[in-house]
Amino acid sequence: MRNKTIIPQRPKYSQLFLIILSIYTAIFIVYQIFAICSLNSSQDKIKNYYLDHIEKVDSLYYNLGINNKAILSTYMQDSIYNKDMELLYMEYEKVLKEDSLRLYNERSLVEMQTKSMIDLHLDKVEHEYSNLTIWAAILTILFLVFSFYSIYKMDELIQQGNDGVKDIRRLKKDSERLIGNLETTSKLEINKTRSQIDNFIKEQQDRMIQTLSYFEGESTNKLSEINKCFVDACNIMEQIKHVKDTIENNQSKK
Repeated sequence: MRNKTIIPQRPKYSQLFLIILSIYTAIFIVYQIFAICSLNSSQDKIKNYYLDHIEKVDSLYYNLGINNKAILSTYMQDSIYNKDMELLYMEYEKVLKEDSLRLYNERSLVEMQTKSMIDLHLDKVEHEYSNLTIWAAILTILFLVFSFYSIYKMDELIQQGNDGVKDIRRLKKDSERLIGNLETTSKLEINKTRSQIDNFIKEQQDRMIQTLSYFEGESTNKLSEINKCFVDACNIMEQIKHVKDTIENNQSKK
């Protein structure tokens, strides 16, 4: 039994989330710095433009006063015009109306330009606020997506962990059962081998006993035959000796 539970290696989604979050945070910080710099630049431009127009208006007032003083001094010094004050006042009124009209036009232009710049600035602020809202919505959606995805992956990892624990427990039970079977089988094989060895030793002992008994009987028979042959040989020698003695005695008598 070779059941292996292979858990696939998954990418590190936490690192991916931190990288994307860092990128969006850096982009958001850069955008905020750019927006603040643009806002300060717009405010400085509006202020400088308004101050320029104020200086123009002040210069108009100043020039108007200088012109009035010059006209009055000229008219007062000239004896010809002193006699006709009505013409002087009419001329003065004409110049004053022209200067007043010019001043009014300049003030109207300043107000219109200032209003346009303020409206433009308000539109820009509204646009930046809309962009900020969009970025916040994107970040919120991104957080929600990664949150749900992390929850889903967490549930999946928990399920995989539970499956892995179940597989480990099943493998443990299978291994315990296999070890028990191996122990039982090994005991049976050991007993069987031991009995076979005992039987073989007993058979060999019986064969050795039989062989020894056979050789002992054969050796006894051979010794008996040898003893018999020796006795026969001794008898023959005695007979030969007796015949020899008899022959020698007979020869000596003659």
